[in-house]
Amino acid sequence: MARARIPISAKLWVGISVVVALAATILFYELSARERQRLVAAKVAASVMVTDILAASLSAPLDFEDEDATKTELGYARTSSDVLWAGVFASADQRLFAASGSAEDGMVAAPHATEGARVSESVVTVTKKIRNPSGKEIGTAVIVVSLAPENRAFLDSRRA
Repeated sequence: MARARIPISAKLWVGISVVVALAATILFYELSARERQRLVAAKVAASVMVTDILAASLSAPLDFEDEDATKTELGYARTSSDVLWAGVFASADQRLFAASGSAEDGMVAAPHATEGARVSESVVTVTKKIRNPSGKEIGTAVIVVSLAPENRAFLDSRRA
């Protein structure tokens, strides 16, 4: 027995099209937001690794209060265009011992009490304690890294 075809009205087709278009739009925005989260997570992981290396390389110069060697090490951290500012705070009085970068580039007035990364819309700020070879805390390294490339990539993906 042959099945009878039931005609689908134009209103139903329009309704289905709207639902599909809405679902596709929501899916697009959700996937692009997840991609931005992955980009930022990768930048945070890289920033933490750079700060760990910087803190290790600053142990001797800070222990000997060698400001020139400290500034040299901070300069190495700034070789990446994404690193806006790098600084070292002395543990004794939390004073800024040396820095590379300017206040406009994200200078930090004082280090956070806890180590780790803090993420804002435009930058990642990473704090790492510096210890001398005997394990005594002698300072804090801070790096401020730009999220401008990730934000641009996110906006570009939304425009596409």
